[in-house]
Amino acid sequence: MQINVDPELSKLGLMVCAIVATPAEPNEEGHLAYRRLRDDVTTEVVRRSHAQLMAATIPALHDLQRRYRGRSKAMAPTPVQQTENLLRGKSRLIHPIVDVYNLWSARLGLSIGAFDLDRIQGSISVRVTNGSE
Repeated sequence: MQINVDPELSKLGLMVCAIVATPAEPNEEGHLAYRRLRDDVTTEVVRRSHAQLMAATIPALHDLQRRYRGRSKAMAPTPVQQTENLLRGKSRLIHPIVDVYNLWSARLGLSIGAFDLDRIQGSISVRVTNGSE
């Protein structure tokens, strides 16, 4: 699998990281680890909310959305949505990998994506959207 990262992203101050993870079937130990992570992240986002703090990346994500959204409807950046879901107790389980990266997205204020490499044909390109996706 080849992952192509547009050099324009680094000019915008964005970093891209790729990690290949092979999840095992969830077991009790994994469920406990997830619950600990969820509880830790929830505690952290509640603390930040009470202190009226946000991850330093959020203003930059809002700026990127304004610049590159085009005609698509305005939505809060994913880390903001994930944080709001945790604060409202509305986070839902999707898949172990997705659930973990959603928590890390809320914690770090980063947009994170995951792909099932077995279902992708060709290469992956990471670039600023142009509206043709």
